[in-house]
Amino acid sequence: MTSTLRAARWATLVYFILCGTLVGTWLVRIPVIEERAGIGHSTLGTLLVLLGVGAFLGMQVAGRLSDRLGVHRVVPVSAVLASLTVVLPGLAGNLWTLAAALVVFGFCHGCLDASMNAHAVHVEEGYGRPVMSSFHAMFSIGGVIAALAGAALAFVGPAAGMGVVGVVSAVVAVVSARWLLRVDLAPLPRHSTPTTPRPPPRAAAPPGASGSSPPWPCS
Repeated sequence: MTSTLRAARWATLVYFILCGTLVGTWLVRIPVIEERAGIGHSTLGTLLVLLGVGAFLGMQVAGRLSDRLGVHRVVPVSAVLASLTVVLPGLAGNLWTLAAALVVFGFCHGCLDASMNAHAVHVEEGYGRPVMSSFHAMFSIGGVIAALAGAALAFVGPAAGMGVVGVVSAVVAVVSARWLLRVDLAPLPRHSTPTTPRPPPRAAAPPGASGSSPPWPCS
């Protein structure tokens, strides 16, 4: 196991923590954001669908970009974008601006989610043993960090508190990028299937020359 691989694992752990922190930062501010936008619980439930739609679209885009540009480039860019857009729900003042904010944040978060998991797969392959669970555990650690940060910044408004977390997260994302594995995901050509070598064609044999017994007695 090389130092490069160990560093890549630690960097991946950091991105999973960051991802959990960003999601948690939005979650701990939901009551204040809901009141600021002047919406009820049922309306918020509908808006959360938009968050999921944005995340789904972001995952599709991140997969294609990772194939073209390399996952080590997509991860930090996605992390910075997710960090900077986490403040958008805190700035929303009505239903429509909150809806747009959730779509944008969901999209950027989906890009980060898909790309960092793809990078984690490469790290796990390098280790030659299961380590994926350790990455996913860090997502929960990020949620704890978000809860503590939310409590510490409860005296400021949602935009200011979420902005502080976003700026710090963006800096961490940029600094951690240097330790990611330089791996390009080369997709297989479409409509291509693995081919297995076929044995060369056998020359036609005269009757009875095969491995089976001839139909007539031999003298």
